[in-house]
Amino acid sequence: MRRTRRTAAVFGLLICLPVALLGTFPVVAWQLSDTLTSDHVAGTAQAPRIHRAARVRITGTVQEVLSPGVSSPIVLRFTNPNRHKVRMRRVMVTITRVVAPHADAAHPCTAADFQVQQMPRWLLRIPKRRTVDLTTLGVPTPSWPHLAMRNLPVNQDGCKGAQLTLKYKARRLRR
Repeated sequence: MRRTRRTAAVFGLLICLPVALLGTFPVVAWQLSDTLTSDHVAGTAQAPRIHRAARVRITGTVQEVLSPGVSSPIVLRFTNPNRHKVRMRRVMVTITRVVAPHADAAHPCTAADFQVQQMPRWLLRIPKRRTVDLTTLGVPTPSWPHLAMRNLPVNQDGCKGAQLTLKYKARRLRR
């Protein structure tokens, strides 16, 4: 009787548990495939994977030089090389890295010195085999994401000439 219980327990752990877990992998993979992400440094970006072989490249450019209290819209461009249009929600922008050559212990420069104003919910339809920007998609400039340098009550000279790495993330909608 003891051996039967032990055998059943081992069978349950070795066979049933992996089979049960295996059923969760397609759900996790599907959730990951519905997210678009892209890192951007000086005009380059990696194409984010959104659904099997579908890739959309997101790049962005800040229009103005930032200084304390100044905000600038981020011009987003989408390249869709696929044979079908891609629909997605707004693009979320995050600061992932700050390289500040003039920063030192007395004049630091970190991501806390900057702020991103996200775009509101907006349905973006990226046409097949085209590169478009937010203007082409009909998104008014006030609805674009904006990057700003905060006007803090400390010396921010360490942020002069700083380069920011931005990460773009969008949510793909099912067809």
